[in-house]
Amino acid sequence: MSRIGIALVEGYTWTMAASIAGFTIIVVLTYPVEMILLWITLLRRKIQVAVNPNLLTKYRFVQITTKLFNDLWKIPAMSAMVATCVIVEIVALFILTTSLDKLPLPIIGLFLLLAIIFFNVIQGLFKVLSKPFENSNMFIIEIRTGRHSAWVKRFMRSCPPVKISMGNGAYFDGLSALVIWQFCIDNLRRLALQWGYSSEH
Repeated sequence: MSRIGIALVEGYTWTMAASIAGFTIIVVLTYPVEMILLWITLLRRKIQVAVNPNLLTKYRFVQITTKLFNDLWKIPAMSAMVATCVIVEIVALFILTTSLDKLPLPIIGLFLLLAIIFFNVIQGLFKVLSKPFENSNMFIIEIRTGRHSAWVKRFMRSCPPVKISMGNGAYFDGLSALVIWQFCIDNLRRLALQWGYSSEH
């Protein structure tokens, strides 16, 4: 009976720790990114009325803010965060698919919660991190293809889209979440095959 109680306490402790860690990662990353998205959205609305030098300098401010964010999460912070999410997701799914009948219920609950949390991080948070690139790219295209002065279009040629860096030279775009999830599934499949082969021998 005492073992069951200890297992429940341990499961609850690790579950709370995982929830707090996941929530902290989401808040710390999404708040500045949402502010960047808000600025870009406001700029896209304003260019529908008129484009002026003051409006274009505000886009420079968005670029500077994004650079500060990337500097804050530079190597190894962002790379370590992405790698941690991938590793935890793979391990949690591997445990659930290979050892479900061998683990006590609290441990199963822990790994199930980890799998759900980091699935949401990959499919939700990483998609949010790709939005600044997509929205800023649309902002630039709208100005370059719109009826604006040659000076405005020439100025926008020097303004690349804002990008949230992954820390390894790559950046988050519309396919990042799908590519990372596919990487998790491929490695899970590889581990499962190796586990099955080693069990047979």
